[in-house]
Amino acid sequence: MGKVKKLDFRNIDAMGPAGSINSSPNEMAKWVTMLLRKGKYEDQTLINPDMHQELFRPRSIASTALDSSYYTFYGLYGLGWFITDYRGHLRHDHGGNIDGFSANVALYPRDSLGIIVLTNMNGTGLPGVVRNYVADRLLGLPTVDWNDKQLSALKKALIAGEEAAQKVQTSRKLDTKPSHALSEYIGKYKNEAYGIIEITASGDTLGGKFNDLELKVSHYHYDIFSANADGANIQFSALSNLKGEIETLEIVLEAGVKPLRFDRFNEAIKSSKNDLEKYVGDYDLMGANIKCFLRGETLFVNVPGQTDYELVPVGPHKFDLKVAKGYQLIFAEEAGKIISATFDQPNGKFTAKRKP
Repeated sequence: MGKVKKLDFRNIDAMGPAGSINSSPNEMAKWVTMLLRKGKYEDQTLINPDMHQELFRPRSIASTALDSSYYTFYGLYGLGWFITDYRGHLRHDHGGNIDGFSANVALYPRDSLGIIVLTNMNGTGLPGVVRNYVADRLLGLPTVDWNDKQLSALKKALIAGEEAAQKVQTSRKLDTKPSHALSEYIGKYKNEAYGIIEITASGDTLGGKFNDLELKVSHYHYDIFSANADGANIQFSALSNLKGEIETLEIVLEAGVKPLRFDRFNEAIKSSKNDLEKYVGDYDLMGANIKCFLRGETLFVNVPGQTDYELVPVGPHKFDLKVAKGYQLIFAEEAGKIISATFDQPNGKFTAKRKP
């Protein structure tokens, strides 16, 4: 079924609400005891009884399947708890999984039973197997071979995964190539909610990072690429702007949700007031006076009849217009002096010569 391998600890700050509680079996046993006693621990009331009741009040339907093979007959969801009937016993439970660890906590409130299973294995079904074996013994239920059931379910899931991967390959258009040289896809792309994707290259192979996830990138067809991150595959589409430059990545991270846009951006570089002063001056653009000036330690450009545009330094003599996506101002230097400024924008390039 595969080999066990060591996983490095991952920084999970970004998913803190899901996986950043450090605890122990002893502490968790006290927590489960408090929940089974409706918010009380020893002589203290830690959770208001009404609030405790709200935790386990069904809020949504988690599953409509009647899974007689697993002896559960409905699937509801409360405030962070799955709610089901297990072999005639009310069960509240939730699993957890993060790189290298899998867990399950189950409450059987009508039986005053709580079960905590912690493992140091990634994505394993062991917590559910152990939970069910323990519950069956303590509730006096007939024995079920839960290990065999879990193994059978795993084999079916692997087969289904292979079939899904084959279907993806059958939709691939063969003998196609990207619209740009691979080097033109290199860069950083940002989504305000999901963070940064960086596309890199090593020789003729693309790679990258999605926040702190390492990506192995391969061409799928046209401007569609596949990215593998720790065994999980996603696809993204690379889109060009009107200047013909790769500007956006569109990625489907969740079924039923529109593709997420990650827009290319240039990281600002630090520039002192002294560095920027050499660009200050008037420039002639086909008779129009273009003025570059400093406001504090920030460089601006003024185009007659328009607003003042803040300039963000992104490279040698190169500035992004902060509020105008796809627009840049690129200065030219000769003999140590700035001689021109070129507006590089979607409808062309326009050069303004510096006035004496």
